[in-house]
Amino acid sequence: MYVGIFILILLLGIPGVGIKLVSDKEQVIERDETIVLKALAVLIVLISHYYRYTKHVGVETLLVSSGYLGASIFCVLSAYGCTKSFFSKGFVKGYFTNKIKHVYIPFVIVNILTLSLNCESYTVLECIIYFLGIKLLNGIYWFVPFILGFYLLFWFIYSRITRYKKRIFMMLLVSVIYIFLCIWGQVEEQWYSSALCIVLGCYVAENEKTICSKELKNIIIISISYFLLFIFFIVINLCFRHIEIIKSISACLSAVLFCGCIMNVLCKLRFKRNQFYLWIGLSSYWIYLIHVNILYIFFIETSHFGSVLFVFCSILAGGAFYFIESKL
Repeated sequence: MYVGIFILILLLGIPGVGIKLVSDKEQVIERDETIVLKALAVLIVLISHYYRYTKHVGVETLLVSSGYLGASIFCVLSAYGCTKSFFSKGFVKGYFTNKIKHVYIPFVIVNILTLSLNCESYTVLECIIYFLGIKLLNGIYWFVPFILGFYLLFWFIYSRITRYKKRIFMMLLVSVIYIFLCIWGQVEEQWYSSALCIVLGCYVAENEKTICSKELKNIIIISISYFLLFIFFIVINLCFRHIEIIKSISACLSAVLFCGCIMNVLCKLRFKRNQFYLWIGLSSYWIYLIHVNILYIFFIETSHFGSVLFVFCSILAGGAFYFIESKL
């Protein structure tokens, strides 16, 4: 029953989203759709982390491994948005300053707050290393250095290569090399399972006019094909988890197929702004950063119903931090 209540949180705002079938979209993802996707992505991450760290067993264990899908949505949106921004403004002055302000500084602030709750356990040097993010306080924060690394790679490739096919090829080549180096080095899967989604986001932004011009029939066929392949690689991942190379590659492919299906469907759908998802989507990064502290402080030993409280508390806390940031 509580799992049903928890899943209901994901669906709560959908009736008010106002999904509309259209044929005249000029871009794959519009601003309101980005907000909805960010909200859904962070809720998926919250679900996964709650059931992972409270160590529930049963049906809920299937939710533990779903977090990488939420991270994959964030990756494809980041790459898509970065590429669109490059087309409209180029690398404007303050490119890196903006990324540091909106990605790194909030990360440092949360690290300082976390350390202040347990500072007696660390030396001064360790505190400096942790709050700067040189070493992560929690593996959940892998996304921060990962996405900052993407921004650097994007700037390096897009500032030097003018032909779009070469840019996409270089992004793909670097991503594939990165994935196999991570597998070879036995790096934890979350560090590379979403890497191909970065390439997908850049590709869609580069080719969205062609993608949006496809007929509805073709969009449906392609979307169903992506979804079936996504399910196929999920099954492969579950059946061959004891074989590292198969498990890792199937995770990467399922992530990019999942996002590919979403991006393809969005070519013919338009979302209206919804207040429920607006608040969550805009503050999604702060929710991601702060939810670990809320989980450890209040909900590490709670029941299934604690999942509902955990999500709402994370949303409220993340929203509060976002509100304060927006006023500064």
